[in-house]
Amino acid sequence: FQGSEIEPNNAASEALSVPFPLDARGRVGERLDPQRSDRDFYRVTLPAGTEAIDLSLDALPNMALCAWLYADGTDDPFGRYCVGTPGMKLEIPALRLAAGRWVVAVMQDREAYFESGAPPVFENVSDDYRLAIKPARVVSEREIEPNDAPPAGNVIAAGSSLSGRLAWTRDVDLLCAAPGSKRLRFVVEDAVERPRSRASVLEVKPKNGPERDIPVRVHRTCVSVPKSPRDSSSAWRSAWIDVDPGNPPCIEVSLAANPWAPPPLAIV
Repeated sequence: FQGSEIEPNNAASEALSVPFPLDARGRVGERLDPQRSDRDFYRVTLPAGTEAIDLSLDALPNMALCAWLYADGTDDPFGRYCVGTPGMKLEIPALRLAAGRWVVAVMQDREAYFESGAPPVFENVSDDYRLAIKPARVVSEREIEPNDAPPAGNVIAAGSSLSGRLAWTRDVDLLCAAPGSKRLRFVVEDAVERPRSRASVLEVKPKNGPERDIPVRVHRTCVSVPKSPRDSSSAWRSAWIDVDPGNPPCIEVSLAANPWAPPPLAIV
């Protein structure tokens, strides 16, 4: 392996075996058919003792990309990580995976995220992507994926904070309070240093307490939107929650379509 993909590698049976840490360059070139882009498969073995990986996929200027992750020998993907927008890099700083063999597939993202529908199948003859997988450093102050559903939510001690990112389209982060408190509230602030498309907005859904399952859109302080029970400026604060020791308080954080954005409207 010299650092670049070797065709054909369009199926898991043709996956290119690469060393860990993985650092590979490839090209989403000639499409497979009118409905499917070129796709590149890589097989990598995570050694024993690997707690989590850092996965990144550099952007291409003319198409949005996906990285699909499979446990070797399985047909259903462990995760589909798609960025939805050309020119946007995929970055997952900490993804917990078991040691063993895994297969990664890189392809065009052809989901329909806007009312205008799915993008056409593109080809790229001049730009390489870079796919990298390396060991991740796990720290309590940052989220670790997967954390999209019970019981895999990230735990936050009362009085402390956790930083996370919605790293791909339709990513969901479940954040739960650590045991020990009798009464608490959540505070969620959207980071101002990372601009967000007007098409989407941060959405928070409490899973406990008086606001249970009522989603709230959390807009940045610089964005003007009509007043609404469903809209709040950052930082959003939940109602106070009386803690049931057998059912710790949690919130779901995700992206929602921004109804106040100009057309075409998103359907994410």
